[in-house]
Amino acid sequence: MKLAGIVDTDKARAKELAVKYGCRAYSDYRDMIDHVDAVSIAVPTTLHFQTSMDLLKNNKNVLVEKPITTTIEEADELISEASKKDLVLQVGHL
Repeated sequence: MKLAGIVDTDKARAKELAVKYGCRAYSDYRDMIDHVDAVSIAVPTTLHFQTSMDLLKNNKNVLVEKPITTTIEEADELISEASKKDLVLQVGHL
């Protein structure tokens, strides 16, 4: 596995970490979608659903930090999308 990129809304921080880890820097996750196979999502919980769904719809495997979403209905939608596309959707417990 190779780290392809780091996304942070603080572009300077993204660049700093990208240099440290030898990968690309992005300030918007949508800009990296075509350059990755899987994504680890560590954003505020209120953004878990939309971010995860965008990535699943673009055929990306997703590791999202707990809780998976803010509602059971959203969690069910993510599970359904991942299952439909035979993608990995995993919840991290760090």
